[in-house]
Amino acid sequence: MKIKFNRDTISKAEGDIKNKLKKVLSEPQLLSEVAEVAINDIKFQARRGVSSKNGQRFKPLSKEWIEKRDRISQATDTHPAYSKNRSNITITGQLLDALRKSITGSKITLFFAGFHYPYKIKYLEWFVRKKKKRRINLGKTVKGFQTSAGGISYVNTGNSGTYSVGKRISNDKLSGYVNEIRPFFYLRESLLPRLKSVVIRYIRRKL
Repeated sequence: MKIKFNRDTISKAEGDIKNKLKKVLSEPQLLSEVAEVAINDIKFQARRGVSSKNGQRFKPLSKEWIEKRDRISQATDTHPAYSKNRSNITITGQLLDALRKSITGSKITLFFAGFHYPYKIKYLEWFVRKKKKRRINLGKTVKGFQTSAGGISYVNTGNSGTYSVGKRISNDKLSGYVNEIRPFFYLRESLLPRLKSVVIRYIRRKL
């Protein structure tokens, strides 16, 4: 028995493979897998405090913001990646967890959905004491002051409470502001080999 191949047979086989490959490369499942890898990498790099754009560490947090983050963490549920000293775009995780994918035809779009809501922040309650009269004025409560000034000292009552800080804002708009200061919403060049391997594995399963 013999099997013979001619140019037409090979050309037809090549054409069939190309057509099937083209179809496979535009399958929503493949595009979804590629998008998930990209989303997870963006989140991972941001939460370790590294820019996806240039590989550098994010701008350090100011002392005032570190202190405020600490007070927020005492009144708000924080993300596991949160650290008061770490510059990683994460307190509650609302922004990065809002990252979504959209697939239209053979096009992948990554975007931020929904809204970012205000944090709760803890404050301590203080009595106002006028030094000259040496008595405690119970008629006024002051938030956040711990030092003496202008002849008045502030005495901690031992009570505490919370109030909201920030405002409701779309995650899409917020991501734009954050990305200017801490560039995180980019695809790293070093991620391309990994994306390529995702595609190759998928093709092998399908062909």
